[in-house]
Parts: sequence; C-alpha cells; structure tokens
Amino acid sequence: MAELKNYLQGRLMLDPSLDGDELIHRFLLAYYGAPSAPFVFEYMTGLHNATLDPRCAGDVWPPCMYDDQPPTAYYLDPHTLIAAMAALNSGRAAAVTNPDMAERRKFVERADRLKLSLWYVALRRWDELYANATASGLAWPWPESNRTTYRQLRSIFYLNGWENFTLRYGFDINASLPPVTPTCNVDCFGQKLGFLPVSKRPPLKVDDDAQTIMPVVVLNASAPELTAARRLQRYLAQISGGDVPLHRSGSSHGASHFAVGYFATLAAGVDVAALDGLGDDDFVVSSNRSAALRAGSVALSGRLDAPRGAIYAVFDYLRLLGCEWYAIDEVKVPSTLPSPLPMVDKVHRVPIRIRDTDQWPVAHSPDSAMLSEGWSQARQTEWATALGFNGAHHTNNISLGGNVNYASPPGPVHTSYRFFRPGWTSTAGPPPQLWRDHPEWAWPRDNGTSCKDDAFFVLFKNRFDDVKM
Repeated sequence: MAELKNYLQGRLMLDPSLDGDELIHRFLLAYYGAPSAPFVFEYMTGLHNATLDPRCAGDVWPPCMYDDQPPTAYYLDPHTLIAAMAALNSGRAAAVTNPDMAERRKFVERADRLKLSLWYVALRRWDELYANATASGLAWPWPESNRTTYRQLRSIFYLNGWENFTLRYGFDINASLPPVTPTCNVDCFGQKLGFLPVSKRPPLKVDDDAQTIMPVVVLNASAPELTAARRLQRYLAQISGGDVPLHRSGSSHGASHFAVGYFATLAAGVDVAALDGLGDDDFVVSSNRSAALRAGSVALSGRLDAPRGAIYAVFDYLRLLGCEWYAIDEVKVPSTLPSPLPMVDKVHRVPIRIRDTDQWPVAHSPDSAMLSEGWSQARQTEWATALGFNGAHHTNNISLGGNVNYASPPGPVHTSYRFFRPGWTSTAGPPPQLWRDHPEWAWPRDNGTSCKDDAFFVLFKNRFDDVKM
C-alpha cells in the first residue's frame, strides 16, 4: 500500500496537526471506493494488530513490518493471514458491484494489487496454511490449487506492467508451466487506469453553464510563483468549465481576483509583516486580511523569493475547493466551485524542514511505457509537490520549488555522521571511532555493525540550528 503510505507521509509532514485516522479513511474511500473501503481497512487492521505481538517490542532486527521481513515472519500467523485474505476477497467482491464500468474496473484492479503480498506468502507456506485452515474449520480464501494461485498472481503482476516476475519473487512454482498471457501488458497499463495520451484526451468542455470565475494575478513573479499561478488557473478552469484569465502585469483595477505570489499579495493589501517572517515553505492563504480581499479577492503567497510558499498556498486553497491528490492515479477534482468561495485567513508554518521519502513514485520516474500512456513526469512531480515532498528524492526543478538536501554524500538519512567527522561519506555506519566509543548511540544489528542513527539527532539537535526534528 505504497500509495497510502506516501499520502500519509506527505500530508502529515507538511501539516502534523492533521488527523491521521481521518486521512486514512478519506484515502480508502477515494482509492478503493466506498463499498470496498471497510474491507481494506479490516485487512489493514488485522495485519497491524498482529504487529502488537510482544516479540515485536524491544531491539528486534529486523523489526516488525520492516521491508526485510520474510514470508515466515512470526507475526504472520495462519489465522491472521487467512482473515486478511478473506477481507480482501470481500473487498474485491464489493468493488464488482459498482455500477460505473470505469470505476468498477479501476477499483477491482486496485483490490487485486493488494492481494499480491498475501498470495506470495501463501505460495511460500501453502501446506502449512491449508492444514491450519482445515484443522480450524476456516474457509480457504485462496484458490484451491497453488498452481492456479501462482498463475493468477503472475497475471495480476503483468497486468500492472511489472516484468521479471520470477527474478523479483525469487521462485517459480513450476518452471514447466506455459507462460501466462496477461490480459493487459505494460503497453496498455496507463490506459487501463484512465491515463490517455494528451493527443487522445477529450478537450475541456466549456458550455453555457460554465461558472464565471475571477482572474488570477501575478506581479513580478518568480519561477515558482508563476508555476503556482498557472496551476491555480488550470484547476479553476477544470472545475468551473470556463476560461480563467491570468494577468502577469498591471493591476486588477480594484476587481476581485486571485493574488498569487509576494508582490501580487502586497498589492491586494496584505501587510508585508505577514509575509516577511515566513520560512521557505510557509504560506498565507487569506480572503479577509484587507479591504480588497474582503471585497472578494483571495491572496496566496509565501515570503519574498520563497521557493515553495506560493505553490503550497495554491494547493492548500485548492483543497478547500474540494481537490485532493491521493495518488498519481487518483486526483480528485470537483465538478463545480463552491458558491460563495470559502472564507479563509490562514498562516501556515511548516514545522518539518525536510520532507522526503524514497518510496515509489516520489523517488523514481515513470518508465517509458508509462510515459507513453500518459504517466507524464509533470503528473508525477505535481502529485509529489501537492503532498509537500521537498527532499533529495523530489524534483530539483526550480519552477516547482526545487528540493532540500543535507550533507550529500551520504545524504539526509546519515547526515548526523558528518557532525562528528566532516569528511565521512559512508552510509554503512558511523565513523569507527565513534562506534567504538559510543555504541549506545546506534542501533546494533545482529552482526555487530550499526544501522540506525536517530539518537544522534535527538542528542545533538539543539546544537545545530538548521536541524529540524
């Protein structure tokens, strides 16, 4: 569930005051559909509860739910796995009931993707799980044959555009099986998710019912401020169904408008003191800080020359209008603008300076086949920017605010080593003398080497003003 993990990481690092449980439920409803969401949540809850096993506490390596866990991990007991698989089967069955064909296909394919990990574990532990289900009187949630399970798993794998199944999973249950013919190969993956190439997408519908929307204004805009204004213009046009003017010079002559960026916001009457004390990622979203704004305008900006403030302000305001960037393949855009537009007066200071993840798709570009079917680089980076990622794995495109990196090499994960030996670039562990003198500062692996360095940040964060916890 990388999509959910990325969504939670981005939203909560940008604004830790948000309710994580609420975000989870909103994501499940949007990404898996209302009929399937309760069953996906049941699947998640069952696996989470399994990690509450007392053996998961303490200095266990690898820890529960770590990505190095084998399919025989002790917390993956047969009852947990059988219940989790049954929940996903119910979720998929619920997705099939969706009357909208496009929605049904999308949600069914996502439910099938969730099954992959449990099917893999079942293939590794088939006899054990089957015997346990029989002895316990539990309904068997996998296909009756492990050969059938394997073939279906491979089919889902290829359907999602992934290759080298045997290499990636490390086994082949029966090498003599004929190759599986996928129902959709990598070339049609983008279209299956509804991402048509630009040349094949229908034009934006503009009709007599289009909503009238005030213009977007930028003045002496920096590259990221201009990007922010264009994003706002595009989404407003998509929501309203009409044209949205973008003015890059002059003034609005007192008419209501969206003021994007530092100088446009000052021209709209926002006090300079409200902006100049902001950080690189902080922003103001206001509809009532001045007489001009109270007349119907909206100001969206960071401080002068802030790399990301205006962009984050625009995405924050679009969320007030009903937009959300759940995943690259699930961006919610409402069909109408609220009337009247929401009143807001917000100054948001982002408490976490570097917000990064190395999870797909933040850290990796779509492959050529995905790009050919509509997975554009712009789509990927816009999604990651909307979620607030700004670390080394995010784009360094200045027009999107660029990224932030520390001590490269080794990079932000092991930055703390550089505090104690400036030339140290290894990611395998701290300098040998430091490990020898203070082994308690790192989390030891079984082989005696060190891995985790979180304690360094905790012990010395007050010594370095630019380290944000």
